[in-house]
Amino acid sequence: MSVNNPHDLIFRQTEGHIENAIDFIRGTCPPELIQNLDMSTLCPDESSYTTEELKEYFSDLVYQCNYRGREIIKITLLFEHKSYKLDYPLFQVLKYMINIWETQLKEKQAFTPVIPILFYHGKDKWKIKKISEYFEGIDDFLLNFIPCFDIIFTDISRQSDEQIKNQMFKREANKILFLLMKHIFHFDYLKNHLKEFLEIGKKYFESEEGTGFLKSILVYLYSSNKFEINTIVSTLKEISEEGGELAMTTALKLKEEGKIEGKIEGKIEGKIEGKIETALKMLEHGLDINLIADCTGLSVEEIEKLKK
Repeated sequence: MSVNNPHDLIFRQTEGHIENAIDFIRGTCPPELIQNLDMSTLCPDESSYTTEELKEYFSDLVYQCNYRGREIIKITLLFEHKSYKLDYPLFQVLKYMINIWETQLKEKQAFTPVIPILFYHGKDKWKIKKISEYFEGIDDFLLNFIPCFDIIFTDISRQSDEQIKNQMFKREANKILFLLMKHIFHFDYLKNHLKEFLEIGKKYFESEEGTGFLKSILVYLYSSNKFEINTIVSTLKEISEEGGELAMTTALKLKEEGKIEGKIEGKIEGKIEGKIETALKMLEHGLDINLIADCTGLSVEEIEKLKK
């Protein structure tokens, strides 16, 4: 797993889950669209329509959904991964949409409408201009020859924390993710509110899905290179002992893989090493991997790696 672009990675991991994607679409799209979508039919399109040129600007997650009970449309989540505003975003989005239609043409498929949702979380305020606004001094007749289309632009930095928590999203994963992404460039604020944001998922983190999401969040926070490891560990420990231990093991694993730097408090690192030593001894005695996982708190995947 690469953490070279942690913002893009965490967005794709979270919104790749269908329930989170549904919640994201409902929270960012206008009601006129939502009321005509049959969300029970939303399903992923495993294709990516970003060319090498377009990958410089954004990555995509593509879904398709029934509209008004019969017509299939594509909904694309475009993540602007440079975290600063583009000069001509609609030109890039137009190229992207044409890629989809060219693919359908080649595969002899019916053309489908495309709803692009462009997500942005950078520092600079960004107003999306229509393509026609770049052409100065043209009259209404010439406007007929300029492409005109809408996108759904979501600038999470312009939303208040209360809007993110209580209005836009219902799922804990989306609330936590977008609060973190909103403030990831404002370290002091995020450090002071980290516990508050993570407490939203206190119950959610106890589920298998929630634990997986928490691991992704930890990788995201560690790879920001701003937080001290012990700050994240101690913050999660205040929420739950299991969360604190997961923060420890995740940090140690990333350190061993050379993906993050930083000191881990001696007693924390010793505790993890003690778990590994116990797991190795249990493996030597031929004990079941699931039993070892229950006894040590290590994951089955981690124990299987030790076994190899």
